[in-house]
Amino acid sequence: MSQGMFRALSLLVQLNFSLLSKTPSCILIDDIGEGLDYERSKSLIDLIIEKVKGSPVQVIMTTNDRFIMNNIPLEYWSVIHRVPKKSLFYNYQNSKVVFDDFKFTGLSNFDFLSTEFYFEGFEIAREQQ
Repeated sequence: MSQGMFRALSLLVQLNFSLLSKTPSCILIDDIGEGLDYERSKSLIDLIIEKVKGSPVQVIMTTNDRFIMNNIPLEYWSVIHRVPKKSLFYNYQNSKVVFDDFKFTGLSNFDFLSTEFYFEGFEIAREQQ
């Protein structure tokens, strides 16, 4: 068994334990796709999202993999913008207009992060009108 597959199995065991025991918990996963090919990473993430919907389990995943980022719906994203002495969090709940507006750009989810659209949205264009 590869290291990536072992990590996936370990994660699913922990997730299923939390779900079956109805134990509220938070599972942190660093670099969700590490050691897995794209298809397996995508399948694992889809499975995790489906399993935790409506459950008392919170899953926080990180990645810098462009392919993974492009296939996770933005409604599940939280972007942390660090500024001196504080961190600002942008997500679908607190920045719905910006997240919804992004679909009109035609860009990939990765561009949502790399262009800092989450931070300014179309505000610059609105201010110039």
